[in-house]
Formats: sequence, structure tokens, C-alpha cells
Amino acid sequence: MSIITPPIFRPGQDIVVSDYNTFNTNLSNASNFIYADNVKTEAVSQFHLKYSTEPFNGDFYHDSSIGIQIINAATWTPVVLSGDAFNFSLGNNFVIEPGQGFRAHFDIWVDAFINPVIPGNPNTYLYDVPNQEDCYQFQFFDSADGATYNPIGCQSTYSITVAPRSTGGTFNNANAFRTALYERLRIKQKCNLTLCWINTSTSNYTIENLEVRARLLSTLWSPSITISNGTYTFMRFKN
Repeated sequence: MSIITPPIFRPGQDIVVSDYNTFNTNLSNASNFIYADNVKTEAVSQFHLKYSTEPFNGDFYHDSSIGIQIINAATWTPVVLSGDAFNFSLGNNFVIEPGQGFRAHFDIWVDAFINPVIPGNPNTYLYDVPNQEDCYQFQFFDSADGATYNPIGCQSTYSITVAPRSTGGTFNNANAFRTALYERLRIKQKCNLTLCWINTSTSNYTIENLEVRARLLSTLWSPSITISNGTYTFMRFKN
């Protein structure tokens, strides 16, 4: 790229618009010779540059839903709310090349859960369950063929209560149980998870679908949770 000197005006000197127009035109023309190899940094703003061959791809997807869904299993369940708002179909030719990556994010409300009961006795509520079992989780799953899904990234884990469970025994009185439980219950909670993934291998990585799934750690402690009102975004970044 050639050296382009901007017009310089000293105090008291009139600014000539045509000089700046000429400078901007020269800069735009010269930017045809800037390639991806020498702008591999997010610190460089490229909005003012023009490329003969566009080296950047701004793949971006966004969706949202106001639907409601009940999660009632300890196995990973796709979060769908209404429709497929939490599953992006990227196509069978969507490739993350070596050195490229993507960022995905979702947020969702958890509105309610069902009180646990001792099996066979719907009037007896269980209370002496370890704290690590009163939780639910979210995780991203990806698929290269739209059929087989595998977990990718880490999990986010949330508890329905705010205090550790102790060996409190059982409450045979439903009202006593609810009183003790609601003193520590998260009535409504906003949950989210962000995934930043970079292909550090030497081979292309194919993603046809990317979705969010949820599960309960123990259906005995919390038979179900109700989720609603979520948003989901995905963006691929390239060199």
C-alpha cells in the first residue's frame, strides 16, 4: 500500500473540503491492496476500507421466543420453547477453518419448579437432599450432520435454592415443608451461557446445527422446572 498523506491545516488556515475529498478517495482506492494477512487483529477498524476481494465473513444469527417449556428429565433435553428458536441450522457446508472460531450466547428465564415428593406418597415432601442435587444445567450441543449431537464447551449450573441442604429429615406436613423451602427458594431466575470456541486444529470443523439443551441433576429433588422468554445469538469470526 502506498503512503497517503492527509491534508494538514494550521491554526487560522481555511479548511478546503476538496482536499479532504481527494484524500478520502485516495485512501479508498489504496485499500484495495490491503489483505487479510496483515490485519489479523481486532484492534484494527476496517469499516473505512474497501477490498477487491472481501476477506471477512460476518455470519450472524439471532432468534428469540416468548414460549414456555417444561424440563422434567435428568437427560439432556433440547430447549425449543415455541418452535426451534434455540437450534440454529447453519447448513451442511458451514465450516470453521483452522484459526477461525465462533461465539454463541443464550439467556432464558426459569419461572417455576414442582415440589418434590416421596415416591408413592404425594402428601409427603422430601427435604434432606444434598445441595448438589437441587440443580439444573444448560449446555451447547453441535452436530455435523443434523442427526448426531455432541456437547461442546462447558455447562452452566443453577440451584433452585439459595442455602445448602442439611439433614433436616422429612416434612409430613405440606405447609411446614413449603414454609421452610420458600425461605430459601429462588422464585424466578435469569440464566445464561456463553460459548467461545476456536478451531485450534489443522483441519476444518463442520457445524450443521448448534443448539442449547437443559437437564435436571435429580428429578427426585426437583421433578421439573419451567423455562420461558429466551434469546439466542451466534456469530462466526474469520481472519
